[in-house]
This record gives sequence, structure tokens and C-alpha cells, in this order.
Amino acid sequence: MKAITALTVYFKKGWLRDGLGSPFFCEALPVSESDYSFHGDWYKRFENTMASIIPPIWVPNYLTIFRLMVSAFLIGFGSRLPFFVLFIIIALGGLSDFFDGVIARSKNKKTRFGTVFDPIADKLLMLALLGVLVFQNTIGLFLVLLVGLAESHILVIPALSFAYHLFKNESPRPFTSPEKRVSPSLLGKIKMFFYVSGFLFLIVSRMIDSSAILAIGTQVLEAGIVTAFLALAHYAIRWVRDPY
Repeated sequence: MKAITALTVYFKKGWLRDGLGSPFFCEALPVSESDYSFHGDWYKRFENTMASIIPPIWVPNYLTIFRLMVSAFLIGFGSRLPFFVLFIIIALGGLSDFFDGVIARSKNKKTRFGTVFDPIADKLLMLALLGVLVFQNTIGLFLVLLVGLAESHILVIPALSFAYHLFKNESPRPFTSPEKRVSPSLLGKIKMFFYVSGFLFLIVSRMIDSSAILAIGTQVLEAGIVTAFLALAHYAIRWVRDPY
């Protein structure tokens, strides 16, 4: 009973609802137009409608942590999971990636933690799923290497920023401008759609043993890789035009 009372107090203080207490985790950042992949009042109304059906306890940062935990679980146990479980994990991962951004923008819950770790969680989950598919002989290792290279901006851009500040004799501060470092782009959203769709096709192909669906899944995944390289070029050009 004392444990239940303690958890109730913990929740009422807002730590479970709003974050772990540190400014990095729960301090709200201003939402700007650059945070939206699509511009226009119609899309904001759409996101507000979607956010209204989400329970208040669903905090974007927790959805990000969920994907990080799922990635670690897949790395450890993914090769032993049946395909229908992988299908559910991919679907939940895609939905959580969509809703954490929607909730953050619509309910003013954008934080530095989410801005920095949301794209990292996405890439870890993708690479973990790719590793599982390689281990189960669904795709070749070459595709995984291409995805890793295409997603390298998550390391390349911070490295460029670090070198840029050192060259200017300034102290590099990796989280000073997270909204610039990983602000969303339309190419990034299209890429994620291709990735998630390709994963689902590949898993279904193994569930029903269909070479046709396997070929479709591979082609969709390859389309995602091409889009990822375009997004990489976009991030690089944006940094060259406006170093931070």
C-alpha cells in the first residue's frame, strides 16, 4: 500500500508525466515552423487532431526511450523472435516515431532530450532490425552497410561542428543547437516511410514465404536508402550554408 501511495505522489508531482526532472529531459523548448516536415495550417490541424486522441501520460521522451529499449532487446534476442513478433515491433516502432513528434509539437513537449535522442533511437532501431533480417537470411549485409553509410549524418554533422568550433578556437557545445543539428526534413520523413514499409513487406514475405513480396520489400527498402542519401546531402548542404 505504501508503494502505491508513493507512486501516486510521484505521478502527481509530474515527474512520471513530464520527465525525469532535469532541464535537458523535461524543459520545454519553443516549437518553430522548422520543426514541421509539412507546412500549412492544415497539417497543424491534422497533428492537433491526432494528438487529441493520445492519453496525457504518453510523453514523447518515453516513446523515444521505448524505441531505445526495443533496439537493445532486438540486438540481444531479435534472432530468436518469430516473424509475427517482429512485424508488431516494426509497426509499434513506426507509430511511436510518428506520435512522439506529433505530441511534442502539438502539446508543447519538445525537449533537448527528444531533439537529440529521437533520431538516434530511430537509427538504432533500424540498424537492429536490419541486423535481425541479415541474421535470418532475409536481406544481404550490403544493404545494411548502405543504410549505415546513408545515416552517417548523425555522426558526420556533430563531427563537422566539433572541428568547426576547434578551428575557430571556440569550445564545442554539442547540445547548444539541437534543433539545427537534427531538425526534421521532408526527405527524412519519406525515408522513414520507405524503411518501415520495406521492413513490413520483408517480414510478411517470410511469414507467408512469398518471393514476390520479398522482392517488393527489397525494392522499397532500396528506395529508402536512395532517399536517405538525398537527406544526407541535404543535411550536409544545410550545414555548409549555415555552420553551427
